[in-house]
Amino acid sequence: CNRDGTLANPLGKVGAEVSPEEGYASARLVALAHLASLKRAVGDLDRVTAWLRVFAMVNVAPGFNETPLVTNGYSDLILELYGP
Repeated sequence: CNRDGTLANPLGKVGAEVSPEEGYASARLVALAHLASLKRAVGDLDRVTAWLRVFAMVNVAPGFNETPLVTNGYSDLILELYGP
């Protein structure tokens, strides 16, 4: 998602219209959107003390089998902010 809530480009399936690198960047944007929602809900992100699990679903082209490369965009950002 973009800052204004619209869908970020490029749109499409990873492995077809979207490269794994673009998917990775999009997953980071999703993490930022989730953090913004958390901040609105709890008021202060310092109240978040741990992440227990991330469940990711990726729209991929048939035969694309590198989904972790994409989903790592989300988890890498969370690890950068909160540590392991």
